[in-house]
Amino acid sequence: MEDRTFIYRLILGISALFILALIDYKKNPANPTRIKEYAFLFSVAILVMAYGLLHDFITYSISKEYFIFAKGIDSAKSGFSLDVIKLALMATWTAGLIVGVTFLFANNPGSQKKQLKYGLLFKLLSIPLVFSVTFAAIFGIIYSANWQFFAKSGHFDDITLICSSPGNFMAVWGIHTGSYLGALLGLIVAVIIIIKLKH
Repeated sequence: MEDRTFIYRLILGISALFILALIDYKKNPANPTRIKEYAFLFSVAILVMAYGLLHDFITYSISKEYFIFAKGIDSAKSGFSLDVIKLALMATWTAGLIVGVTFLFANNPGSQKKQLKYGLLFKLLSIPLVFSVTFAAIFGIIYSANWQFFAKSGHFDDITLICSSPGNFMAVWGIHTGSYLGALLGLIVAVIIIIKLKH
C-alpha cells in the first residue's frame, strides 16, 4: 500500500531541520555546528537511499514476484516501476536518518573526549555497508537453498504456490532480511569504533 503522507512528512522534517540550522547559524555564524551535522545527516540519508535503490533494482531482477506478491505492487509486473522505486526510497530514507543520527550521537564530544572529523565518519559508513551486503548474500543463499522451510516458517506457502520461481522469491526475502540485520550489526560495530577513536 502506498504511503501518501510520506512526501508531506519529508517536507515537514526538512523544513524543521532547516529552521533549526538557520537559528544556529545566526547564533554562531563562525562555527555553525548544526549546519554541519545536518549536512552530514542528509548526506548519509542520500547515500543510504542510493544503496537502497540499487539494492531493490538487483533484487527485482532476481524476483519481481517478491514485489508483486509480498509488497503488493501491481505495477511491478511491467517492470522496475515508479512504485518500486518509491518503496525503496521511503524505506531507506528512514534507515539513512537512523544511521546518520546514531553516528552523530556516538560522535558527540564529551568534556574530555574529542570529536571525530566528518571525513572519517564517512569512511566508517563502509562498515554497516559491508555488513549489510555480506549478510544479504549469505541470507539470500540460505533462504534460496531452503526455500520450502522458510516459506512455511514465514507463512508464505500460499504465495510460493503461485510463484514461477519460489526459490528466487525466498532468496529475495532472505536478501532483504540479511540486509537489515547486517546493517544493524555493522552500525553497532561502527559506533563502538567511533567511541574508541574518540578517546
